[in-house]
Amino acid sequence: MYQIYIKRGLDIILSLSAIVILFPIGIICSLIIFLQDFGPVVFKQKRVGRDGRIFLFYKFRSMPVNTPNVQSSDVAKLKITTFGKIIRRTNLDELPQLINILKGDMSIVGPRPPIPSQVNLIELREKMAL
Repeated sequence: MYQIYIKRGLDIILSLSAIVILFPIGIICSLIIFLQDFGPVVFKQKRVGRDGRIFLFYKFRSMPVNTPNVQSSDVAKLKITTFGKIIRRTNLDELPQLINILKGDMSIVGPRPPIPSQVNLIELREKMAL
């Protein structure tokens, strides 16, 4: 009951409130990211959610256009834009995830969704959920 109604209700209320309050900051970040190299503002990546469901995970783009998708452990090898360093340090790159929370793809409180290639982590989480 808690998981279905209370936690989900809190996710909706908190994410919607945060979207409204942080909207001006999101617009400024979007404009700077776009002007930096005229590419897409939001980085989209397939992630695995509850029950193995695949969804698109959103973040502000902090790397140059056409940077390949890699696991978090390999990110240090990739180039990060100047503004990307700032938004990563301040966690502003994660503002678009509020949309994922509002859609129900993920929750405010919970583990970070893995990418599909992180098979061991996915299997471990499925095992622990039983």
